[in-house]
Amino acid sequence: MAIPRTNSEERQKPNGGLRPEPKLEISAGTFSEEALLHFAENCIVPALVEQFLRARFNLPGSIRREHNVDQL
Repeated sequence: MAIPRTNSEERQKPNGGLRPEPKLEISAGTFSEEALLHFAENCIVPALVEQFLRARFNLPGSIRREHNVDQL
């Protein structure tokens, strides 16, 4: 009688139905409004602008603020 063979690689593939997607939930009041505004102005907005400019104008490498300090 033949022994049924299984594909070990197939057994190791994660099944999407077994693990729920990770979620980040932050309840209201976790951070102060001042902290959120600071984070948005100093982290999120510059990152979004840089990402937009890279996509729009095909800019090279990382743009660092200290490179532009002398131009102010």
